[in-house]
Amino acid sequence: MHHRHDNPEHHEPHGRRRQRRGDIRVALLELLAAQPRHGYELITALEERSGGFYRPSPGSVYPTLQLLEDAGHATSTSESGRRVYTITDDGRTVLAAQGAERAAAEQHRPPRHDGPREHGALRDQAMALMDSVRQVGRHGTAAQVAAVHAILEAATRQVYAVLASPADAPTER
Repeated sequence: MHHRHDNPEHHEPHGRRRQRRGDIRVALLELLAAQPRHGYELITALEERSGGFYRPSPGSVYPTLQLLEDAGHATSTSESGRRVYTITDDGRTVLAAQGAERAAAEQHRPPRHDGPREHGALRDQAMALMDSVRQVGRHGTAAQVAAVHAILEAATRQVYAVLASPADAPTER
């Protein structure tokens, strides 16, 4: 059985995925390449980009922006009391190199067919499941808790089986 701490890509509460530091650095550079933004705009844009599955905390975004500035990949100015960040030429070079690495990696992955609508529906269903599990946790008997635990273990295995199957293979429901 795997525990949250066994998997570096583990999930946060409410289905939000924890990003690795390099991932958020690149994501911020991508957003800044499109246009200068302040921290809250970046947080909101990252949440929208993930279909609501990931909302970075200010405690991860602002220190990363500072690191990008310190490395010369971004600059900031104060506008109307807010710090607005802009990508630098060095930041664009880093982003281009990262894009080449991603393109090479993507050649080995099956195509994805998941747009914002699918993400939103999946998130909503996951949240409904979590609500029902919380109810069992609060009000269920020991036997009900054990039964739901078994269901969730089986569902987890089934979800991973779907990911492991070819992208165009029919799935059982």
